Amino acid sequence: MIIEANARVSDPVHGLGGFAMSLSEQLDYLSSELDLVNQQIQFHRQTRQAVQKPF
Repeated sequence: MIIEANARVSDPVHGLGGFAMSLSEQLDYLSSELDLVNQQIQFHRQTRQAVQKPF
């Protein structure tokens, strides 16, 4: 109850639910960003391997 009360002080309309929604949105954004970074890493690994292969 204390946590909810403190959340209501920060956001009287949404309270803890608003905080949870904000965290969920951040998680979605960061997950998408991580996917993009992993794709870039994979691309660079493949490029490096192609350059290192002897003809």
